Amino acid sequence: ELEFADWLGAVLGLARAGAGSRVDPEQLVDHVNRCPEVTTTIPKADRDRVAWAFGVVTDGWEALGVIDDGTLTPFGAAVLPAVLVRAWSTA
Repeated sequence: ELEFADWLGAVLGLARAGAGSRVDPEQLVDHVNRCPEVTTTIPKADRDRVAWAFGVVTDGWEALGVIDDGTLTPFGAAVLPAVLVRAWSTA
């Protein structure tokens, strides 16, 4: 369900919002749709499905220390962009 552009928009949105910002699947979809670097948007018809896919991923982020109580941690703010760069360099 999630494409590179979705990840780019979500991670850039979180990085710009910074540590302490809210992290939930709906917010990540908003980040994708508002990201100036992403030339496409998630259509309303697909919003629930894409939010669900982000939710599957973010469910494990708390255990990893990326989020705490639904907000981005300083660790998460640092590691998510680095993970994105790593994913792109091996894709």
